[in-house]
Amino acid sequence: FYKLLGPAILLPFFVGAKPAVAALIVKASHKISEHILINKKLILIGILSFVLTWLGLNFLINILICSSCYYLCIKKKDILAISLVVISLFITFTGYLNIELFQHFSNSKSESGLFLEGLKAGLLSFGGAYTALPFLKSGIVGNYIDVTENVFTDGIALTGVLPTPLLMFGTFLGYMATGVDGALLVTVAIFLPAFLFTLIGHKYFEKILIHKPLHGFLDGVSAGVAGILIMTAIDFLIPVMNSNISIILLFISSLAILYAFKSRFIIPIVILISAVIGYKL
Repeated sequence: FYKLLGPAILLPFFVGAKPAVAALIVKASHKISEHILINKKLILIGILSFVLTWLGLNFLINILICSSCYYLCIKKKDILAISLVVISLFITFTGYLNIELFQHFSNSKSESGLFLEGLKAGLLSFGGAYTALPFLKSGIVGNYIDVTENVFTDGIALTGVLPTPLLMFGTFLGYMATGVDGALLVTVAIFLPAFLFTLIGHKYFEKILIHKPLHGFLDGVSAGVAGILIMTAIDFLIPVMNSNISIILLFISSLAILYAFKSRFIIPIVILISAVIGYKL
């Protein structure tokens, strides 16, 4: 339906929906970060992740660095943690940390690549579906001919309106990339970790969670994801702020309404109203 009508009929609606989607992601990044970055060290890890993302470092390496830094902090090895930060920033500036293996893992332009991107999103979606956004955006947008920045934003708008989990926008991206096969692969990959953790690894994860140093490592992963999500929110915000005053006002209004009302229906209402107003502009 979207492929058939999107370019011709639906485009004006999605122009209006974009500021609402940006508002949705800005609010989500704030709320998720608020729950994850609960002490000064985690805030610093979040800032480190943000900076490394801004510098263009591969997400997987970024998260590995952030989690290792916080693990060292938990173990009272602050000097080693600071050294790792300094070395990471230096090597990132020189470009040596974007290792070819990680780049291939993150940017494979095949159906198996779609499965890996979905799996990565499922494994790293701490705090809800919004934390999967950066990973799906990085791995799929631009790597498949029919998946552009606009299509990505439209997918979030569609899943925000439909009575479906937000993570289903991964299904939409998979379909746009390679059709039904891609949609199925991404969907299975996203939900596979949750099912496996519940059915197979529950007792083992309980043991992990009471192990403080390892718990610290996972907290570092979460802080790294929070920093990446904030950078993603800014990526969505910049085009809106560079638009005309009507689009900016739509964004501000959408953000205010999303903060003011807690109803589960508020997201589809805001997106639909913004889309209709955008169509009239």
